[in-house]
Amino acid sequence: MQTSKVPLVASVLPKVVELGKLVLIPICPGHTQQIHREYTDEVAKLLYTQPCGSFHETENRIRRAITLMGEGKQTTFAVFTIENEFIGCAELKHNNQHPRAIIWITASQQGKGYGTKIFKMLKKYAFDVLRLNFIQMSIALDNKPAIAIVEAAGARKQRATINKCNERGVCGRLAVYRLYR
Repeated sequence: MQTSKVPLVASVLPKVVELGKLVLIPICPGHTQQIHREYTDEVAKLLYTQPCGSFHETENRIRRAITLMGEGKQTTFAVFTIENEFIGCAELKHNNQHPRAIIWITASQQGKGYGTKIFKMLKKYAFDVLRLNFIQMSIALDNKPAIAIVEAAGARKQRATINKCNERGVCGRLAVYRLYR
């Protein structure tokens, strides 16, 4: 049944989204090994979704993302350099009235400016392709680089900080940002 969703995704989404030396490719089962290897505790420490305990769990998450893409509820990309080096993942959840952007970058690629470029690509995709009026980001207060990226892009803090616990029950304070078209 899920294989019937893939042609729909391929027809709705661009094959790739490019900006300079980065390429966003709709996520597929072929990305499982890279995602499982690179989405570590260190990378996920400030994010809600935590690393999978098994390769099979990673496969299931990717299948679920593909299903949600086929249903038009989210867009999930694997991010690569034009030299085919895996950088991380980027996602737009657009199934409700509060579309959300989520980005994670491999530990070895953090601090190299990729977050800014990926956010620009997601912003362009959200506004030009999906025709969203805004995107929202919930960012851990400790994630200073992410806050700097969204503020530099023009996003504004929407409300006081909120407390939220991740999948492992670790709680933290988040700021909610919104970027308008």
